[in-house]
Amino acid sequence: MLLACSMAACPLNAEPVNLSQHKSYRLFPAPNYSLTTGTTDATDLTDGKLCEAADIWWHQETVGWKLRDSVAAYIDIDLETVCNINRIRFHTTAGKAGIVWPSAIYLYSSCDRKQWSFHGDLLALAVTGENLPETISWDAEEDGRSQSIKHWIESDVTMPPSRYVMLAVCSDSLIFCDEVEVWGTPLQEPTGQRATDLEGDKAVQSH
Repeated sequence: MLLACSMAACPLNAEPVNLSQHKSYRLFPAPNYSLTTGTTDATDLTDGKLCEAADIWWHQETVGWKLRDSVAAYIDIDLETVCNINRIRFHTTAGKAGIVWPSAIYLYSSCDRKQWSFHGDLLALAVTGENLPETISWDAEEDGRSQSIKHWIESDVTMPPSRYVMLAVCSDSLIFCDEVEVWGTPLQEPTGQRATDLEGDKAVQSH
């Protein structure tokens, strides 16, 4: 069910911008890959910077999950105002040390973080004109022949005006990401307050 936000769709800027840059977000479950987990997990994904290293899972500019009890890592971004959203980008890696591409990246949007609309799988929606880059099957004895591949998984999207965008990144092993971008145009400023923290100790929120 699509839920419209109660405000006029009057864009403040006609040119699309990266709405998520320097915006706060919540992560669930909390990142738990030891080499990437650090004090900047709460800002790494929207700081406008990509990790320059080839193997990004060695560096704390990246956020990483080793999934155990969950089949997905959730990234819930607060755009701070209702926006027209037309493109989503997810920067990740695969191809070495047994790391593979996500199996799906499900997209959701909301005006209030209580009722969510589903907008499909970013992998299936991708409009780059090509499949994900092929990776070489990992062999512990021959890992030197494989290469890390960094890639933007991205697509144009159709969403109702929304304040919150959530990505459910699915995998049966490891997930790494160093940047998420939500592109579109902001609408008139809402009168609502900033979102409150997610309850519980398994979430990470930036401020």
